[in-house]
Amino acid sequence: MSIWTRARTSLGQELDRPASPTIGWRHAIGALAVFFFAVEILTGILLMVYYQPTAGDAYESIQYIMSTASLGWLVRGLHVWAGTLLVLFALLHLGRVWLQGAYRGGRGFNWGIGVLLLLLLLAFGFTGMLLPWDQAAFWTIDEAREAIARVPFLGPLLLGVLWGGIEELGEGALLRFYVFHVGLLPWITVALLGLHLYLVGRQGLHRPDEPRREEGIEE
Repeated sequence: MSIWTRARTSLGQELDRPASPTIGWRHAIGALAVFFFAVEILTGILLMVYYQPTAGDAYESIQYIMSTASLGWLVRGLHVWAGTLLVLFALLHLGRVWLQGAYRGGRGFNWGIGVLLLLLLLAFGFTGMLLPWDQAAFWTIDEAREAIARVPFLGPLLLGVLWGGIEELGEGALLRFYVFHVGLLPWITVALLGLHLYLVGRQGLHRPDEPRREEGIEE
């Protein structure tokens, strides 16, 4: 049996499992976050067709996407708004898990993965902010650079990774941001998200009576 056959079989078994009676609308928050992440991946791939990560062409390629490319304005609009909604629903999902104590019952490791995923989403937003290469993007990231430079110990390290040790924003920094945004962060996020969903399937969804059972309190 090939790996693809085993994967399809496992996926079919997961989809055929009966849903828990405790599932409610609150569990859809995490699913919506996954949906908006999928929209980000799809629209990001479409934007890569026209985007040019160079100081001379980045701004012009964005203008071409918005004004000339077929439905380019729609694709970019979906990418921007889906990114905002993705962070919002990820925050709501983590807040729900925390308030309901759903990270208990052996789910602490998966909770940590969820926190890492949120940090990765913020990194997506930070690296993507520079890509339009307009005045707002340039000066916003430049102010962030100055703030990062003041961080003891970690500041120079982060500047070396993102800016290549260069003191000013230029094409080298733009290319690095682009590589992180489309070439590194998506793979890490997909891997961690897959592990997160796998653990959810293995451990099951949190039930409201679980914390009481752990404390030995009768209902």
